[in-house]
Amino acid sequence: MILILSISSDTSTDNVSDYLDQMGAKYIRLHPEDFDHITFFPGENYVNFSATSANKQDKQLFLDQIKIVWFRKWATPNFGITDPSSLERSNEEALVQCLKSERSSIINYITHSLTHVTWMNHPSTSRISKPEQLTQAKLAGLTTPSTIITSSKSMLIEFYHSHDQIISKSIDAPLLLHDPNSSIAYLSYTNTVTESDIDALPLKFFPSMFQEYIDKDVEIRVFYLGGQIWSMAIFSQNDDQTAVDFRKYNKAMPNRTTCFQMPNQIKNNITRFMERTGLITGSLDFILTPSGEYVFLEVNPSGQYDMISKPCNYHLDKAIATFLYNSDKDEKLTFHKRQFAVEEN
Repeated sequence: MILILSISSDTSTDNVSDYLDQMGAKYIRLHPEDFDHITFFPGENYVNFSATSANKQDKQLFLDQIKIVWFRKWATPNFGITDPSSLERSNEEALVQCLKSERSSIINYITHSLTHVTWMNHPSTSRISKPEQLTQAKLAGLTTPSTIITSSKSMLIEFYHSHDQIISKSIDAPLLLHDPNSSIAYLSYTNTVTESDIDALPLKFFPSMFQEYIDKDVEIRVFYLGGQIWSMAIFSQNDDQTAVDFRKYNKAMPNRTTCFQMPNQIKNNITRFMERTGLITGSLDFILTPSGEYVFLEVNPSGQYDMISKPCNYHLDKAIATFLYNSDKDEKLTFHKRQFAVEEN
């Protein structure tokens, strides 16, 4: 039995579910809000989920029947306090935090009850920090940018003068803000750091990550799944808007993209990196420099693989469904050497 943990609005999960249906796979799909409609007895091997607006029927999860979990995307639903005026703001925040902790304890109980199964990927590896990523990438033989995390202006000045140009980026996931009065969302991007930027900083500031700026020929998005690798080149350097961070999409004139083959040595190092981090799947970003060097930037365990699947006709939804299907059938799981053996329909 396959267990899928994802948000209800994720179209990639919908697509994979459709393929699983075609294959006749046995799976159960749960969303974060399902865990607010739950009944279970600790020590028993089943959990009941009542019908919700997203899942219109009751579900029963038998923990001992699960063989693989696809931890696709997860977002904690907000709590609605019916009469916020009755609470001081500090008490309201404490109540919300308490309820979130209570819910997390339930999810953690179920997670810990599934330690005997394959996770793609386990929640503990799904928020691997960028410093840890860079460390493991180096150990796996990948080239990484010179990086510093500091709260010291003097250390930053020294780092700045040791490179031709530097950038700043988030240490964890990028910040995403929504304008409550519109549908506009704001995302933090990778940005270049100038001398005047540094001059404006106080002597001590919040710990931040800085890297040497790497000249690019093209940027490469890689999707990894159990030892298989698909890649796409992004020609981001022909547009000033996308030159530093290709996620600053120019919708009027999108970057040209094309299928790409990574060298075997880099593929081997990617596999070594994914094994070291315990990730079965993920989307990785690389730079190919004008001198032909491949520089690893980061991995997103829950990355949007659709951005390379459609332009390159990789059919990654089907590849994921096939991997899940085979994993559920395979008695002896070998996470990173699984063969894609499902016949074409």
